[in-house]
Amino acid sequence: LVASTGGTAQAYAPGGHNHHDIGEFLLPYQQSAKTCGMHYLPPQILHGAHRVTDAEVQAHAELFAKRLAHYPDWCESLAAPEVGDEEAVGLDERPPLFTEFE
Repeated sequence: LVASTGGTAQAYAPGGHNHHDIGEFLLPYQQSAKTCGMHYLPPQILHGAHRVTDAEVQAHAELFAKRLAHYPDWCESLAAPEVGDEEAVGLDERPPLFTEFE
């Protein structure tokens, strides 16, 4: 996941303007990856994007390009640790996607 924010890293911390760490805002992405049997990798976040220099934007883009060029070599060391409940859930064991309305 690659994203930018309008706030600083300090704004995305407990006690900051947004009251939560950036990771808490991204929990649905992490859970979706887990549900799909994917490894969730730490996000690449550019904080305060509207205030950064061109050099900082360039460095952010270069890191992203480097990661893509070296995929999947770097993924194993950054993947979130497994917690032991990652077994695949059969499709018939999952809740229905939609509820029928009468």
